[in-house]
Amino acid sequence: MKIYPVIIALLSLLITSCASYKESQSVVDRLTFENDTPLEDIPYKSFHIIALETKEECLLRDVLEVRPYLSYLYVLDRIGDLFIFDLNGKYINQVGKKGNAPDEYIKLSSFFIDKENQCIAIIDDVKNKIYNYDLTGNHISTRSVAPSIKYSTYSVRTKEGDILFNYLINFGVNQAYSIMDRANYNKNTFLKSYKPIQVKNYLYGFSSHPISENTDGNISFIMPLCDTIFGYSNKDYYPKYVVDTPSKMVERKLFKTNTTDKGKTYSSMILKYGNDGFFTGFTGIFETDKHILLKYKYKGVVSGFYLVNKENLKGYYYICNIPKNPIKLPIINIIGSNDYEFIDVFNASDLIHLYNDINKNNNRAVLSEFKKVIKDLDEESNPCLIFYRFE
Repeated sequence: MKIYPVIIALLSLLITSCASYKESQSVVDRLTFENDTPLEDIPYKSFHIIALETKEECLLRDVLEVRPYLSYLYVLDRIGDLFIFDLNGKYINQVGKKGNAPDEYIKLSSFFIDKENQCIAIIDDVKNKIYNYDLTGNHISTRSVAPSIKYSTYSVRTKEGDILFNYLINFGVNQAYSIMDRANYNKNTFLKSYKPIQVKNYLYGFSSHPISENTDGNISFIMPLCDTIFGYSNKDYYPKYVVDTPSKMVERKLFKTNTTDKGKTYSSMILKYGNDGFFTGFTGIFETDKHILLKYKYKGVVSGFYLVNKENLKGYYYICNIPKNPIKLPIINIIGSNDYEFIDVFNASDLIHLYNDINKNNNRAVLSEFKKVIKDLDEESNPCLIFYRFE
């Protein structure tokens, strides 16, 4: 009789998570949280700032993503240009060029780091090609791929050498993830669908960073309006964690948005249900050796994140904001991670103003780190990367 509560608890876990019965055959860890309301004071252990060099050939707009690898930082800006900087922020090269020449791409749909072959690959879903470059951005080769990569927006190379793709929520077959075989780039197998979520006559990207890799190269990914973190292994996936949320998750079946009319698009519905008190899912996943960070929108609009310790599976929900009288550097927009740190980005002008505000409060420990870079910045400088480490 003593086993009945355990069975009931396991069944409850499988039913309440967004994983289907077929997906939930393995034991799933539950990630809990300690606070009833989101916290504003984020207790990181330390930080350091890297100012990205400003030159005519590498003027950055909004930075969308940073992927560190070896002694390089691969920086993607919002218009789809990929730049390489070293770990001190010195500019090295741009990866590829846009154009119609054989070695040029029309659209950078996504990119990934090929650690096995020590190269960088750019995916172009217009030309249906993969462009390979060495680690400093020099073109090596070009290869045709299956046209089914259309609408792909994020990619990683798996430990097995295959390519895992994430897609925009789309009005085609509406695939969320697919896996391309390393031995046959014309073989692209759909792995998971966005259904019952649907859109019509438009595309929607629920996340700019839906996939994470840990220090061992293991891959996890998220889905929209979903409390489950999925693990990936050898052309298959499984529920890895179920995340406790501070309020009830809005139902996915409500998001059959068949129009672009105001108030009925995916983003406007996120805002509506968030304002109504529902949790509207996670919008990004990042990982270090000790922590998982999940981005979300508080009340459907305010940026925040959930940070959980991988050892005790306990975490906290936070809101990202800049206080009126800051005494330390806030976390605003995580866009990358390495083995030990999460990476934020600040425009130079915002960082200068923040330095002046913190200087008024005379926080010497914070100011000493600021002074290493602030003297060389002006309002037109490239953005700066902030590397945060947690206990």
